[in-house]
Amino acid sequence: MTALQLDELLGKRGVDLYEKVRGRDITPLEEYAEIKSISEQHTFEVDTLDSQQLLRELELLGKGVMDRLQQEGFLSFRTVVLIVRFADFKTTSRAHTMAEPAGDIITLRREILRLLMPFLDRRENPHRQRIRLLGVRVEKLM
Repeated sequence: MTALQLDELLGKRGVDLYEKVRGRDITPLEEYAEIKSISEQHTFEVDTLDSQQLLRELELLGKGVMDRLQQEGFLSFRTVVLIVRFADFKTTSRAHTMAEPAGDIITLRREILRLLMPFLDRRENPHRQRIRLLGVRVEKLM
């Protein structure tokens, strides 16, 4: 159909449709998207179950998340998510939403550790698989 035919059939929307189908659109592009979460992750060079290595990495990830939280202008978060990918690439996440917002590294560390512990024993890791990737995410930002 021509632009004129679509105009007669659908009015202004017809011409708009005609232009968009051809990849032409004068609507301004919005590049800003609201930030809903902030995360950091790390893939180990060698899969591991070494609790000291996991804790060291989680410390770095937590610090990175807190730094980015502040850089983006947020003061606090309510939800902490731990992402664990095992050697077989199975990925699991566990989250905890706190009753009150928190904005300090001590609270983030405590929540991360609480979420990690079941992965170090048989509750979340019954076959004692090695861990390939760890990730930390905070949500419900304020």
